[in-house]
Amino acid sequence: MGHTQHVKDVPGVADGVQYTHAKQEAIDRIMAGENPKLLPGDMIWREVFVVLKPGANQEEVRQAIVSMEGYFAPYETRVEFVSQEKLDEIRRGRGMAHDGMTIAVGETSPGQLARLIYRCEYASNAEGTARILLACARAAVRMNNQLKPGLHGVLAQWLKHIGCRWNRGYRAEAVTMLDIPPAFLSHHSAEELLKHFV
Repeated sequence: MGHTQHVKDVPGVADGVQYTHAKQEAIDRIMAGENPKLLPGDMIWREVFVVLKPGANQEEVRQAIVSMEGYFAPYETRVEFVSQEKLDEIRRGRGMAHDGMTIAVGETSPGQLARLIYRCEYASNAEGTARILLACARAAVRMNNQLKPGLHGVLAQWLKHIGCRWNRGYRAEAVTMLDIPPAFLSHHSAEELLKHFV
């Protein structure tokens, strides 16, 4: 969604939308067992549809988009100029869907190929993002209520058992997604996760 907003902010653009696509040749190489060193521009390409403002220079707008650092510059970017009616039709047909695939390739030991694939498909990019942020907020609360190891944790566990809260026994720190236990991202209890998802 941020890429689309940056397209709209280009001088001369009345409206626009951007879609990101995986490069099939990169997927095919990895699925065939290769482990290539791919740069970002080797993995995805960007498709942009633009409605120009009256009098805007088409080539200047194209160059402003494809050279935009951090958004389009490292990637193959195809810019197509369309009418507002055509753009509205594209939006109705595609919506703001989002899908993605991450493929990790390596070896569990020399000569033993391992490949992990994660794929997501969202009908709504905005709702998918909101749900991820909500899950992270829930996880942060759960992590804040986790006890620290050692004597403080033991004492806090005992005090919690008798109805007291000892703040020194609780975590309060910044974390990344890599620090969050996956179970904390779910609204299900540990018992429900073990029963239905493991």
